[in-house]
Amino acid sequence: ADAARIPGTYTNVSGLSSSQGTGASFDIFVDGSGSITATIKSRGTTYDVSETITISDSQIGSGGGEAVVLTVSSIS
Repeated sequence: ADAARIPGTYTNVSGLSSSQGTGASFDIFVDGSGSITATIKSRGTTYDVSETITISDSQIGSGGGEAVVLTVSSIS
């Protein structure tokens, strides 16, 4: 959790891939303690297992919190 994050629901958020994946988007929920829950809205294409997707604080309220880093754990 990062208490600097602004609580709320942020829809259709995209991030920067660490490799070749593109087009993924997420709905991000930030609770009162700054913990996040990410729900996949669009899976995107060409992601690999272990690839990371970084979502900047500016996309989830601009409260001064650290970026959110999501890791692809499986492909289906």
